[in-house]
Amino acid sequence: MSLSTPTPTPTPWRSPALLLALRAQLYPSPHSTLDERHQGIATIQSWRAHGPLPPPLEATAQLADAQLHDTPAASALSIGAAYGSACARFVTALLDGAQRGRARQSMRSLAAKVGLPEEFVRVRHAVIHDAMPALEELRRVAREALAWIWERYWRRVGEGREVGEEVAALVRRYKRERVGVVRGGGSGGGEEAGRRCRKLVRECGDVAARAVVRVLVMERFMVPAGRRLGDGMRTAFFLWDDFLRLQSGSLAFRACLMDRLVAGICVPAEEGSVETTCEALYLWICHILGQEWGREFAGEEALDVVVKKCLFCRSTWGLRLAEEILGENPKLAQEYGEMLEEAKAFLMDVGDVNSGDADDSSSLPSEIGEEELRLLQEGDDEDLLTQLTRTWSPEPVDME
Repeated sequence: MSLSTPTPTPTPWRSPALLLALRAQLYPSPHSTLDERHQGIATIQSWRAHGPLPPPLEATAQLADAQLHDTPAASALSIGAAYGSACARFVTALLDGAQRGRARQSMRSLAAKVGLPEEFVRVRHAVIHDAMPALEELRRVAREALAWIWERYWRRVGEGREVGEEVAALVRRYKRERVGVVRGGGSGGGEEAGRRCRKLVRECGDVAARAVVRVLVMERFMVPAGRRLGDGMRTAFFLWDDFLRLQSGSLAFRACLMDRLVAGICVPAEEGSVETTCEALYLWICHILGQEWGREFAGEEALDVVVKKCLFCRSTWGLRLAEEILGENPKLAQEYGEMLEEAKAFLMDVGDVNSGDADDSSSLPSEIGEEELRLLQEGDDEDLLTQLTRTWSPEPVDME
């Protein structure tokens, strides 16, 4: 018996990046101030003209459209009808696609097979055959249905693979080109790679932003190899400032980068490389907050979150950062000053004392040494893609 090659299924999206961009529109980030669900729904409608779409796409558009219809100007009857129709069509399309064999199985047995909550089946039955459920129940079920689709479909779309690989390659290219230009005594370098990376972050939202930050921080691209405690960071700032400035227009990138940098310094003080890395990340945070392009990072709400994290972790570099921020923000100092002193006293009691002041000058060097460039070029590039794709799960979804 010969084995036939599976026939590829054509899709209306040309690349995973387009599907991820659609996901960012339909599931806005909590950090986003824009609601682009209308655009996402319109995209799905245009794709539908090219042929059938996967049930998760159709269901997401219908449920999101029902939520957008839920306004004070609409009547409770029309809102309930929109929610009821979206929920019923979602369950029907999903479970009809799960039917196998000649003997038709019940909705409940199919729901159990694909992991769909039985409540969704009950609501579908009520919408089609009985009295319409209460509006609050329909709203709740719609929210839960969107969350279920996210976990079973959207979260797995291209996560960490195509976008992660492209981002990693662009960041690596930026570093290589930038170092090459600076070594030759010039300026610039890596502009195209930086702009392409910015485009990916804009299109793919949190997925691309997390991938960029994972490379920059977790893979230590921003920390020179062989750095010792107390060393300056001027060359690192010089090499990466332009790249960070290009990405700083993205709220998702700003939130993700600051969160990862703060997490990196909120660890107990240790000797060796961990302490050295904490110091480097602390200097990066101070440097970013002091730049013209870094003002977006320094909003009151963003700094409030940073201070709370630093006070909660009670680490040497975390409290030092909190003290730095409170020193520049009287309002935050009034709110958190007493907590900072208590945290510092606690740290002294357990013997976690700071290891000395570091040179945090952010001015550009007049001359960049060959050794500094060599250290900034070094890194674990070979295993980068492996680490980026480690969390990607190819588990198939029982949908057609």
